[in-house]
Amino acid sequence: VPCLPFATALTGAYPPALPPWSAALRAGGPVARPFAQARLPAIDERDLADALRLALLDPTLAGRRVQAMGLGLSDADRAEAFSRALGRPVERAARILGLGLEAEEAAYVLDTAEWFLHNADPHEGEAGRLLGRPLRTFEAWAAENAPALAG
Repeated sequence: VPCLPFATALTGAYPPALPPWSAALRAGGPVARPFAQARLPAIDERDLADALRLALLDPTLAGRRVQAMGLGLSDADRAEAFSRALGRPVERAARILGLGLEAEEAAYVLDTAEWFLHNADPHEGEAGRLLGRPLRTFEAWAAENAPALAG
């Protein structure tokens, strides 16, 4: 049976992962994030689009599971990048209360962040290897987008 190629993306692309950051940057208050040193794979949405395009169109990738993962990025890294981009300190608060999560969601976030505090994703950076070039950095993304996020 002939079929068309398809792709599913579950990722920590920069914009979707940032709603709590945007509100805190606008308010000038601390960003409430647990386990600030946990490094979760994150990727610029343009790099993700390039990797998915390649996965769909490159016949050598047909039938393969492509892990379009970015580089490990912690909330501490994000805060530092935003601080440099905005020219002011961006504080973090190690908490999860007040984020509007149900108990099960909060438990999942805490469990996931704790795992990444002690482990690295085995596919970290694979999107860059797939594309054959360095991935865009969060530092550059923050410099481009922090003024709009901070309002």
